Amino acid sequence: MDVTVRVNGRVRIVDGDALKSAGYRPAGSQSGRNAGLIQGLVLDIDEAYFHCPRSFQFAELWDADTIATNRVRSLKDLLSKS
Repeated sequence: MDVTVRVNGRVRIVDGDALKSAGYRPAGSQSGRNAGLIQGLVLDIDEAYFHCPRSFQFAELWDADTIATNRVRSLKDLLSKS
């Protein structure tokens, strides 16, 4: 599917007990009696909009060679990539 959504906001990790107390329950095809919540992500979204899917192709985010190269680079090197 060639649809990309850009989301700006904040994310925080929440433990399973906090999710349970907020009323969240496991869902999906594997949510039987033994299913449980360990942790989750809470997204506080400020804005969301459709984004050109070609931007991911140009960024090479899913290119295996780019991922392997970036794995050994420092954060400083990654941020200065032009």
